[in-house]
Formats: sequence, C-alpha cells, structure tokens
Amino acid sequence: MITNDVDLAARKIYASVADRLTCNYDEFADLIQDWIIIPMYEQQRVIGGIMVRGNELHVGMDRPNYGARTYLKVIQDTLDQYGTAVTSIMKTNLPGIKFCERLGFQITGVTRDRYVLTMRECKICSKRST
Repeated sequence: MITNDVDLAARKIYASVADRLTCNYDEFADLIQDWIIIPMYEQQRVIGGIMVRGNELHVGMDRPNYGARTYLKVIQDTLDQYGTAVTSIMKTNLPGIKFCERLGFQITGVTRDRYVLTMRECKICSKRST
C-alpha cells in the first residue's frame, strides 16, 4: 500500500530498474532503507525520485527529462556539501550516459555492466536550479 509521496517515489525508482534487478519491491525497499528518497514532481504528481546516500545519487522516474529542477538542486547541494557527486549507470543506457555527461559527470570507473561516474562541478546547475 502506498502511504505517501516518498513511498510512491521509491516505487517509481524501483519500476524504472525492475527489469535489471533480481528482487521484488519489498526486498528493494529493505535494501534502500538507509537512503534518502526525494520525490520528483510534474504538475503536483510524483513522477519519480532521487535516491541519496552521502554523495551518491541515483534517479528513477517514469517520465525521462522531467523533474530536472529538483535533480539539479540535489546535485548542487551534494557538491556543496561533499565536493563531488557520484552515480553509476548501465553501460547499455546510452541516453542516460549522454545526460550524465551533459551535466558534468565523468566516467571514473568501470564494472562488468556499469560505468561509475563522478562530478566535481555541475555544468548546468547554476543556470537552472535557482
């Protein structure tokens, strides 16, 4: 049962990656208990969320390219607090890789199926997040 916007955002994050996971939503929810979930909105409707743990960020949503203002603010807040932001992305997610690179993330590591990306400065945050 969905109880609030944070729960709905977590469910949308899960839905955006469910095809790549080997767990159900309840198991996923247990795994992300120590993450902060920030809902992303479009026209007052939750369209996804941002998972934050320290300087690590992950985004999942049902409407790509929406909710950018929230994401840019979270990135800038993370950079201000930690000096860097990190994320990872599937090697096969070419649009996502291009999006991350446009923001200022650079590939700093590689695993079997993912790139690890690090950002020290957001290329567009100051232009849009205010």
